[in-house]
Amino acid sequence: MFKGNIDCLVNNAGISLHEGNFGNVTEEGFNKQFDINLKGAYFLSKAFLEMKLNEDIKDANLLFISSETADQCYDIPYGMTKASINTLTKALSRRLYKDGIRVNAIAPGVTSTDMTKGYVDTSNGNYYRDCAAGRVFLPEEIAEVACFLLSDASKCISGEIIHTNAGNHIKTFWD
Repeated sequence: MFKGNIDCLVNNAGISLHEGNFGNVTEEGFNKQFDINLKGAYFLSKAFLEMKLNEDIKDANLLFISSETADQCYDIPYGMTKASINTLTKALSRRLYKDGIRVNAIAPGVTSTDMTKGYVDTSNGNYYRDCAAGRVFLPEEIAEVACFLLSDASKCISGEIIHTNAGNHIKTFWD
């Protein structure tokens, strides 16, 4: 499947159908989100890892894009798929780090993308949102963290879920 010297894979594909609650989830929507968000990432990663494990030089990075929703109780498919990505990240890291393959994930908060444009107002540079940061995040902010995790500067980091949401995933008793 893969040819050439590929040293990293970033699994960034994902969709959310924004069902709102359990009652609005359809089987078709459930399957679509699990296929794209989890099954696609799983099998693409499997192919990448099989290629890397058969090479003499195994220095490689596997990076998943998860979500802050993975750390919350969710009964809709998007959050459930991202929770699965987080556990996959940790399990693969535990299995592969000794072979020279680092596996990490980034868990962004709401980020200004095509997926969020239907419910996030970013007109006139207004990135406000009711969350810990008071704003949505920019794709380039997440990309900077990805660059760090894929660089040699993070060689001792594996199995981590790096939250890029200004601490929005941290809840206090008064929240």
